[in-house]
Amino acid sequence: MSDDIPIPVPKDYGFTIGQQTQVSHGSLEVGFDTGANEYWYRLESAALRRYLDFVAVCSEEVWLYFTESGIFTRAVDNSFVAMAEVSFHGTDTTDEVIGVVGVDVKDLVNCIDKDEKHITLVPQHEFSELLVVNDNCMTTLKAYDEEPVTPKTPELDLTTFTTIGSIQFDKACKRMKSVGDDYVIRTTEGGRVKLICKSGSITREYNLSDTYAGDPARAQYSGQYLLGLCKAIPTTKNAAIDLLIEWEDDKPLMVTGKDDLVRWQYMLAPREEY
Repeated sequence: MSDDIPIPVPKDYGFTIGQQTQVSHGSLEVGFDTGANEYWYRLESAALRRYLDFVAVCSEEVWLYFTESGIFTRAVDNSFVAMAEVSFHGTDTTDEVIGVVGVDVKDLVNCIDKDEKHITLVPQHEFSELLVVNDNCMTTLKAYDEEPVTPKTPELDLTTFTTIGSIQFDKACKRMKSVGDDYVIRTTEGGRVKLICKSGSITREYNLSDTYAGDPARAQYSGQYLLGLCKAIPTTKNAAIDLLIEWEDDKPLMVTGKDDLVRWQYMLAPREEY
């Protein structure tokens, strides 16, 4: 690390900081305490909350994969229908993993103080515990005993995509809720993208986007899972983001958030149409 780069000392981390690694990116700062021989990860509280919200879409457990550049998680739901990959900006998910800690999502959420801007995570004792540090409070979470199974991110080369605002996507999915659970995303001859739900005598269509790129496409997905995703995406006017929607005929759906706090992708298996 260059000598002319200052070493910031997080005010809410009450331990001796030896040297800092060259990672400081927006909501994430990674350092190394040479005295305790431990890495520390200082995060914006809002970023950690957003991170856990997306993990919770698929799982009640969060497995934190720590690297020298940051933290990432890959979560798969119990039915193996959906998967979420979440990381903090600045994290290279291809870096060597130096350790993994698994805890309950709700336990880590309960450590976040909404009145404090930052929170620090310190994996300890060979990653058997996670120390969570606030301004005037420290919490130790015992990690799961079992060995983690790291899901592999599927390689999807999808040919159709469009960009939709998170508020629009949320409203569209919720409008279908009273009709049924089979949500069809398809392109039209007029160049639009529609969300369609049919049940009995009711057919409801919602215009998601006026444009798309790639090939014409149609696929059906579970409304229950899409509504679960909607619980995590920011939908207030001040926090709304754009979503990149990618899909193909009868192929998985991939939703990527253009998010300032965290990086995330959500993948959902298709449902056969009858």
